[in-house]
Amino acid sequence: MTLRDEIAALREEVAKLSQQQQLQQQAASAAPPPPPPPSNDQAAAGEDQPTRIGPEELIAAANSVIEELQQDIDKYPRLTAIAAFGLGLAVGIFAGRQSR
Repeated sequence: MTLRDEIAALREEVAKLSQQQQLQQQAASAAPPPPPPPSNDQAAAGEDQPTRIGPEELIAAANSVIEELQQDIDKYPRLTAIAAFGLGLAVGIFAGRQSR
């Protein structure tokens, strides 16, 4: 097989793949849109919905984890700093969303 034949074969494959992608996009756009999310009244009525935690519960959970890992905190200061940063970031995001 020459280089010209290989290039022609690759072009055919690319054309087939682009046609398949176009068909998939058309099929996806033709599919019915997903149902809208439930309103606040419907969400409150659902019993199997997970409960949302407040800032007090989040802080209480963090305190319990800190108490359990008290000895490891002294052994691994860098890991502790990274975990504290992540926890602070999560609390900041939580507080920011609550204040909106």
